[in-house]
Amino acid sequence: ERGWGLVRLPSSGKGSERGNPKESVPRMLGLAGDPDIVFSLGGPVLFTSPHSLNIWRGGKDGERRRIHKRERYSSELTLKMAAFAQEYLGQPASYIIWNRQNAKKGDPKNLDPNYLTQAQSPFSPWHHALHCFRDRWRNAEG
Repeated sequence: ERGWGLVRLPSSGKGSERGNPKESVPRMLGLAGDPDIVFSLGGPVLFTSPHSLNIWRGGKDGERRRIHKRERYSSELTLKMAAFAQEYLGQPASYIIWNRQNAKKGDPKNLDPNYLTQAQSPFSPWHHALHCFRDRWRNAEG
């Protein structure tokens, strides 16, 4: 199975230029070329930011198709919550975010995962990541 995710590596130990603690700045190693989303299946708790990119919504049942504007800093919040989950929950968390560096701006394939039709679901990288999370953690002990 081909994935759209990235794998989490140990922290580089440097921190970021914005003063974040070095433990909260994970290094990433890419898989599958240039993915439109980034996800980690680190633990049974999932944090997501489905609106961290301008995405298309609507277009079915007479509803007009429109852009849902990105919610600034939602990806950053998701990554910070996932990074601190181990400290507070005693185990790492999973996350899914859009990859703003690779996802093409205005691309009609970038669909709001909250408004996917059944026909669109198999082509959505976001939907694929949710299935990966479900399959990974469905029968996990914990």
